Amino acid sequence: MLSLIFQFALSIGAIAGVYLNNHRIRFCFVIWAITNSGTAYIHITAAQGGLAFRDIVFLILAVQGWFLWGRNSQTNSPQLTQLHSKSHSLSTTEKTDNPLP
Repeated sequence: MLSLIFQFALSIGAIAGVYLNNHRIRFCFVIWAITNSGTAYIHITAAQGGLAFRDIVFLILAVQGWFLWGRNSQTNSPQLTQLHSKSHSLSTTEKTDNPLP
């Protein structure tokens, strides 16, 4: 029973991490690091090597995301910054019939 509660808690945590990521909140990477560590433990003890490998890779990517996003910015991603700039310029300029920027 405790294992089932642990698994659901990890799932809820991972979902919360996605929600925070969608809102560009850096703390999502901390949540993902915790949940990926937990699922890696579950998969290692269940001798599910492929899933454990995936969890460890996700853990590494969560740590990388934490550092890439930096402390003082919501995102350091040039692609997201560029998309934000394009959407902002479209909203402040005259709209055209062509929906593509």
